[in-house]
Amino acid sequence: MSKLPFRAIGMYLEHPGVNLREALSFAALAEQRGFGISAVGEGWEDNYALVGALCARTTQVEVVSAIATWTRTPVAAALAATTSAELSGGRYRLGLGAIPRSWSEAWHDIEYGDPVARMRDYVAAIRAAWRSRPGTPVDHEGPYYRFRGYERPSPPPEAAIPLYLGACRQRMTELAGEIADGIVLSSTLPLGWLRDVSWPALERGLEIAGRARSGFDVGSVVFCAIGESTPEARDRMRLCVAHHAVRFPDITRGGGFETELGAMQRGLAAGDPAMLAAGASDAMVEAMAVVGTREEAREKLLRYRGLIDWPVLMPPLGLSPTESREQIERIIETFGLSSEREEGT
Repeated sequence: MSKLPFRAIGMYLEHPGVNLREALSFAALAEQRGFGISAVGEGWEDNYALVGALCARTTQVEVVSAIATWTRTPVAAALAATTSAELSGGRYRLGLGAIPRSWSEAWHDIEYGDPVARMRDYVAAIRAAWRSRPGTPVDHEGPYYRFRGYERPSPPPEAAIPLYLGACRQRMTELAGEIADGIVLSSTLPLGWLRDVSWPALERGLEIAGRARSGFDVGSVVFCAIGESTPEARDRMRLCVAHHAVRFPDITRGGGFETELGAMQRGLAAGDPAMLAAGASDAMVEAMAVVGTREEAREKLLRYRGLIDWPVLMPPLGLSPTESREQIERIIETFGLSSEREEGT
């Protein structure tokens, strides 16, 4: 097996097919097996509560919010992040992301507006809250977020908390390069989009800020399915890829999958999961996920060399609980100690 050229391999631990106690046990196992990052999102559970649990169950891995949403006030998010940083002993990275318009407006009564402008203000407001010290209240007056006289009752963590943006489209990616410490690229991105769209946008943001690439951390959530054969692994991933691809039609088209998009949209309109999954071609699954046998999965992850500093591997969604656990175990076996550290990675 070839040595993997990443500073760390991460495991995504929030999964609808696995209960939280099991997920935490998998996090501890992944750390024992040499994984360097544990990441959780906010699709099914509260992000910061899971981060706190991960901080308690692990001792060495970086703990990453990948991502926490903008549904909390900036002060609440700042407090959650500083609490996480203290619990982690400096291992925590805060990843922030937007959520779809319908979720923002229907579920959380947050006007969507311009999501990039809102995110810029959200980050500025959180950083303003972080500047508060006992006896030193701060204000923030932005176009979307405002607070007055916020004063922390205790000193914040000594080390700055790295702040990342979750992104898939160009403008948010550019914003990350301009204002964030790093980026968590979306699992929805075909490799071609990542190379031809995300990276130019990221470089524009870095140039705007006059920053060097060497000081910016690039991660990505990467869907991964491991089987006894490549066709088996592809089939396990197919519905998951289709569900994500049909939600981002501009990215799917931009990745070169116009024909597949039409077929998947017809499956979605018909309410037929099998038809939806069938619309995702083998080429599309390969472009949006790492699939294959153990040896093939390690080799295919090399396609991300030079594009990201670290991947966070996520098993396919839509499987049974038993299949989900099996996929997590296979990912840990494939990318853990026996295949990584023995080779000096």
